[in-house]
Amino acid sequence: MIRGEDEARQELGPYLERMYRCVDEALCDYLKQDYAGLKNRLTKRSDSSNRNDLIVAKLLGEFDGDAEVAFLKYYRYSMLIGNFSIRVKKFDESFRPNNIYIQLVLDFLTQQHSTLPGMEPPTNIDLGYKFNDEMETEYGVFLRCPEGRKSYRWYMEISGGEAASEPIRMVDSPPPSGLDTERLAKPKREEVEHDEANQDAGTDN
Repeated sequence: MIRGEDEARQELGPYLERMYRCVDEALCDYLKQDYAGLKNRLTKRSDSSNRNDLIVAKLLGEFDGDAEVAFLKYYRYSMLIGNFSIRVKKFDESFRPNNIYIQLVLDFLTQQHSTLPGMEPPTNIDLGYKFNDEMETEYGVFLRCPEGRKSYRWYMEISGGEAASEPIRMVDSPPPSGLDTERLAKPKREEVEHDEANQDAGTDN
């Protein structure tokens, strides 16, 4: 079930300021020289993956102990608030998230869920950021509701914790045509090894 933007504003409104702050602090921290040096020594993962991990760590710290917020982990973390399941992504200029199309990712994008009888499935949305400059120092933070690999139902910007007063865009069809069709892909080897190592060690990424 895909819930609309108005319902998202109503249910997630009390959490937007804290969500925005987590994204903003993580992206700012990532620009610091001491963090960049640590990252280069510890991991060969992409900048996007490292930023996303840092945002998730901020969210885990911010919402730890909040009775209304749950965190689930399958291939990656997702945050469950009310009727919405939220994951962290980086968006490109067309508001497409960076994805490796394993089955769990495809299920998220196509709003597929495994739920208990009598329970309504949540609506999947992305908490994402989009850089506005080549130096990656200016960015916007958005909520985006996917509807397939390339399309989305709606998205809205949050800034300083407040949802934009007017929808950025409301669509019922995919973004403009002419986009390259991406293949179903396996996760990068280093990402799989990274996740498996964390699981074996009993820690989460």
